[in-house]
Amino acid sequence: MAALRIRYVEGVNPSRWFTVWEERHPEAPLDQQRVPESEQFDAVIAGDVDLAIVRGETTDARLHRVRLFEERAVAVAVRDHPIEAFDEISLADLDGEHLLDIDALSAEDAVAVAATGAGIAILPMSVARLYGRKDAIARPVVDARGYEVALVWLRDRDDDDIQDFVGITRGRRATSSRGSDGVDAEPVVDRLKDRPKQQKPAVKRTAGPSRQRGPRRKPSRPKRRR
Repeated sequence: MAALRIRYVEGVNPSRWFTVWEERHPEAPLDQQRVPESEQFDAVIAGDVDLAIVRGETTDARLHRVRLFEERAVAVAVRDHPIEAFDEISLADLDGEHLLDIDALSAEDAVAVAATGAGIAILPMSVARLYGRKDAIARPVVDARGYEVALVWLRDRDDDDIQDFVGITRGRRATSSRGSDGVDAEPVVDRLKDRPKQQKPAVKRTAGPSRQRGPRRKPSRPKRRR
């Protein structure tokens, strides 16, 4: 068996799956590498790798896709920003704030800019942790849309070694047959069309250090001493 070539998007930590693969297939070491989100589909679509762990949805009909999990969104701001007083915030708490254009920046640059106080970056929680800084803080945004993480590969590249790795990500035992967990991939366009929308449960927020209950108000900036 040849080495399995896989790329994974920044922030995601697939080490537990890699460990299981190497235990089951010592004769086929993984060729694995982390890539920025802007490049997450490039190598797999070009046929240069076998699989990619990506963030976000795609309607590319050339790809099979299996959903893995969803990441929470967080707001990254300069330390001592008023949102630091809360464990969690809502989008309404960011009214009037300058939100950075994430599409125009790399994730690492977005965190660095937020740390200067020039704006707030909304990012996946894992990315905020990866590029975390002492001069920046991150708070979960309870009503922001999450970031879906999925495994993708070319439809004409579907073979046993790819299905073995898919099974590992789904918790399939080594002795289980293909499809025994009922999650073999369908074309991307079919899975996106047929997947039912899930309602997110309400999340109860608590205030900062005092943990007081009551109506939430947008945190006000402290007045400067003259």
